[in-house]
Amino acid sequence: MTVDRRGIALLEVLAAFTLLAIAGLTLTAVLRDAANAAVRAEQAEREMREASRVLAAMTLLRREDLVRRIGIHRIGNLAVAVARPRPGIYRIAVSDTLWPGGELLVTLVHRREPGP
Repeated sequence: MTVDRRGIALLEVLAAFTLLAIAGLTLTAVLRDAANAAVRAEQAEREMREASRVLAAMTLLRREDLVRRIGIHRIGNLAVAVARPRPGIYRIAVSDTLWPGGELLVTLVHRREPGP
């Protein structure tokens, strides 16, 4: 009983090429996803740096300036919400204008109320 080795060898080569093609496509998809994740991470880092810069500037304001800014104000692509939950305490929140309610950074600052 003789077996035609040429036919079997051809099937083995086709199977090997199929496996290589699947592995190559999988690797390409993984690399594409990794590149997209890196771009998203860079974007998020840039946004957080900008939010941090805005928050730092807001925390340096005097009480009178904070009182004038109570409410929500747009600064570039960011929204800054200033509230006074208690006398002398100001809550400053920085969020993305494209994602309302999703605060990026929040802090509380104390400014002495004017005395009698």
